[in-house]
Amino acid sequence: MYSPKKLVYFLTFVFLFLSFQGDIFADDQEGVIFQYNGKEWNKTEFQPKDILWSIWGSDSNNIFAVGRRGAIVYYDGNIWREMKSGTVNELEAVWGTSSKNVFAVGADGTILHYDGKTWSNMIMGVGEHLYGIWGSSSNDIFVVGFRGVILHYDGETWISMESPTQKSLYDVWGSGPNNVFAVGQGGVILHYDGKDWKHIESGTEKLLNGIWGTDFNNIFAVGSHGTILHYDGNHWEHMDSGYTFALRRVWGYDQKNVYAIGTEGILHYNGKDWNFLGHPPSEDWSDVWASSPDNVIVVGAKNPLWLKWLERIFLEKKK
Repeated sequence: MYSPKKLVYFLTFVFLFLSFQGDIFADDQEGVIFQYNGKEWNKTEFQPKDILWSIWGSDSNNIFAVGRRGAIVYYDGNIWREMKSGTVNELEAVWGTSSKNVFAVGADGTILHYDGKTWSNMIMGVGEHLYGIWGSSSNDIFVVGFRGVILHYDGETWISMESPTQKSLYDVWGSGPNNVFAVGQGGVILHYDGKDWKHIESGTEKLLNGIWGTDFNNIFAVGSHGTILHYDGNHWEHMDSGYTFALRRVWGYDQKNVYAIGTEGILHYNGKDWNFLGHPPSEDWSDVWASSPDNVIVVGAKNPLWLKWLERIFLEKKK
């Protein structure tokens, strides 16, 4: 008889093997985009050809989303359209300082840059899967990824930073160049003070997928089993949302409007409590971005994304 741990490994292997054969994760899997107008969710007329994993905008008229097989789509305030990325690699995250200075990161160490006209590949020389990106300015950008990899860009050159963990890091955010946080496997939270990255106590061993904040003393981290953590500038503490489904990303635009997106819908934080905002009429969601209460945009897939997130769970068990 297999032990529970070995059974998890065995089933994961079978699922991943079948996915590569196209039996579970079909190549024609399409993405979806929904917008919340303050009252209801509406699907965009634009149909992404591939699953979208991440969304970011400089404003409501300049929004970028990236995803599977190098997919990049752009919204100019009127219509969504596809953009040529120049890669077929998975793109996990997108972020920028303006609509003419946008970065996307993903599989095999892929880092792309958009200058307002075209996307180009930035040669870094690392092969690790990259999951998250954030910066305090155009010459102070951080990227995190598989097995604790951390990269930094000074406006001219990407370098590898010394990381205190081998656990995969899935997201990064900061309130400034000397106050940056990264989250990932096993509840790991790292803090950068402008000199070194160090572990800080998170109070959880749950996988953490996303992090975002309004200031140094108001930061949120979300993850598996409905985990929501809040940082007040001194300590991380658990928040009770009343929900237990996995949360994948968190985003907001002020202290009273924070959104956490997960497998069974979207939660909204009003500054006091978390409330269920609803479940857009589709199967699964990856990321959320908002500019106001009547302009909340989510991206994901038409069909369940459980295989994608099973990979993270498998890595979690393996550690």
